[in-house]
Amino acid sequence: MSAPFVKEIPTLLSLIQCADSLVKNPLTKESPFSVRVAWFDDAAKTQTALLTHYPRLVKESFYTEFEDTVQAGISLLNFQPFWSIMLGVETSQSSAAAESSATMPDSSPIVIPSVAGKDSPPEKSAIR
Repeated sequence: MSAPFVKEIPTLLSLIQCADSLVKNPLTKESPFSVRVAWFDDAAKTQTALLTHYPRLVKESFYTEFEDTVQAGISLLNFQPFWSIMLGVETSQSSAAAESSATMPDSSPIVIPSVAGKDSPPEKSAIR
């Protein structure tokens, strides 16, 4: 995996924060069109990134809550045909980025930043 592609992978923390934000701010029938589009765009990008880079998280409770919130928004606004297209576009873009970076060899180590400081005790988390 090349260094440029690694830099494009969103951090787990940023994806969880985005999913949490979407869950805390669900769509309503009164949501303006621009808010709906931005919400679904963020949801598609977040879901695709989580499934692509962190597939084990599908079993976690936060992902289930995120998925339920997205499905509720889809049902509320009858958005299923558009949602399928949005996921297809995001998946294609993610695959294209992975393929283009696979052709560029790089031996750089992958560094995973720590959320907690060195001196702080480990936090209990549902994410493993």
